[in-house]
Amino acid sequence: MEDLQQTFHIDGSDCQLIVSAIPGKANRDRVRNAYLLTGAAQLIATGEPRFDDREARILCERFGFL
Repeated sequence: MEDLQQTFHIDGSDCQLIVSAIPGKANRDRVRNAYLLTGAAQLIATGEPRFDDREARILCERFGFL
C-alpha cells in the first residue's frame, strides 16, 4: 500500500498519478509504462482496468514524450 501511495493519490473513487516522471530508458518504454499506470489507476478507482486511449495519451503529452 505504501508504494501505491507514493505513485497514486487515492481519494474515494478517484485515483490520480502523482509521480514526477514516468520510468523508462526510451520513449517507447515510457509510453508503455504510461499506459500501464493509466490502467492501474483505473483498476484502483473502478475495479476495472479499462480506460480510454485518450487518457493515456494525455498522460504521455503531460510528461512530454508523445
